Amino acid sequence: MNAADAAAIFPGPAGRFSFWDIVDHARGGPSGLRESSAVAARLWELAWKGAITSDSFATVRRGIAGGFSAEEPSREGARRGRSFDRWSAARPGSGYWFQVQPWGREEGDALDKEELTRDRIRQALKRYGVVFREILEYELPPLRWSRMFRSLRLMEFSGEVVTGRFFEGIRGLQFALPAALEALAAEPASEDAVWWLNAADPASLCGVDLPSLKGLLPSRLSSTHVVFHGGSVVLVSRRKGRELELRVPPDAPRFAEYLSFLKILTGRDARPMSAVHVETINGEPAPSSPYKNRLIEAGFVEDYRRLTFAARP
Repeated sequence: MNAADAAAIFPGPAGRFSFWDIVDHARGGPSGLRESSAVAARLWELAWKGAITSDSFATVRRGIAGGFSAEEPSREGARRGRSFDRWSAARPGSGYWFQVQPWGREEGDALDKEELTRDRIRQALKRYGVVFREILEYELPPLRWSRMFRSLRLMEFSGEVVTGRFFEGIRGLQFALPAALEALAAEPASEDAVWWLNAADPASLCGVDLPSLKGLLPSRLSSTHVVFHGGSVVLVSRRKGRELELRVPPDAPRFAEYLSFLKILTGRDARPMSAVHVETINGEPAPSSPYKNRLIEAGFVEDYRRLTFAARP
């Protein structure tokens, strides 16, 4: 799967094209692809190889929601009036697709490979602000510490990045962009902000092997969410909300705000949860927990052996 395969389905080598422009061209071109589902599959194959990309993250969301596949509706499904929205949602139709120029690909010369590694370092630094060995442990192999350390050192010598001990409790060297350090110094983190993230989020420190984080953060699982008040963990939601661990008392002034992430999980456009069923709170059955009334105030209803927060219409 290479540039020639991309050229076979793209209307031209340059420019950005919608999914349906590509489908129309592929049907009349040498690719042999006739169905939009086959074109969608080919686009994802080319994307994984780095030959093409899209300018919209909504395309990735659609791919995730559909398992990166787009089957054609069966005749039986058509007779039953399968909705057009469901059919269309399975196609990567958001944004525009374009070919990636091959100069930075892995098969380039030593200078091309070095520049590609530096581009990856810049992306990692934009994501994390500061990078070190442990934080890159869960990245793909090209973004691991062993692959990037030499280039980080070279970028340090050229002044593009700086190294030092910016955060305590981290073993070894830490690298950052100068602008990131200026931002950290000029804008100290607000200790009054309430925020949350998925434990498996790329920016999450869950699972990072640092002694200072032992027992503080949960395991790095996509079914786990963590709520912070400033720099303190106030709530951990495991198993998509079935198990809550609350680290504040029931009368905490901003208790309802700590639960606001549930409105996002049940109201988001991409794969919303129909309901969150809390079975245990701090290891106790939810209906007998001292936190029960505060959850009910926040919109939960008592269900059979659990407390339920349902999606709002």
